[in-house]
Amino acid sequence: MTTLTLTGIADAIDYGGYFGGGTIHAPYTVTWTGDPCNCYGNASGPVTGATLEINGYSYVFAVSEASSTEWFNPGWIQVNIYGTHQGTLSTNTLVGNGAFYIEPCCSTNVWDHGTLTVDGALGVPAPIAGEGPVSLLLLLIIVWLMIKGRRLSMEG
Repeated sequence: MTTLTLTGIADAIDYGGYFGGGTIHAPYTVTWTGDPCNCYGNASGPVTGATLEINGYSYVFAVSEASSTEWFNPGWIQVNIYGTHQGTLSTNTLVGNGAFYIEPCCSTNVWDHGTLTVDGALGVPAPIAGEGPVSLLLLLIIVWLMIKGRRLSMEG
């Protein structure tokens, strides 16, 4: 499980009052939790948590209701929710931006949307190349063969 926090400036229209209402140009924090697996899925996909905080207000995206979640390295993370609560939260550290969209149940009149500019060159923690049990086994076999090769050359 990985937790990634991104910060930057949000430019948004807060019709729903989730972040204090009105036009917003303010710092934000996005906190992602999940598995940076270079994959996508549904509610049981790679993203297990997504929270957007602006102006001291937090909005937790209902990942358990997600239609799709994506976590592609080195920085494309997204959750799309279509159902009781609708919304999208995405960030892309490659181009330094993202977006969000929040629509409460049964109303298309009161919804929030905006862009998220990511600070600096923050990247998504990438999996270490060759991590995992299979790679560990392969490494152990290679080390064993190297040791065995040295023993044979010393005996010969």
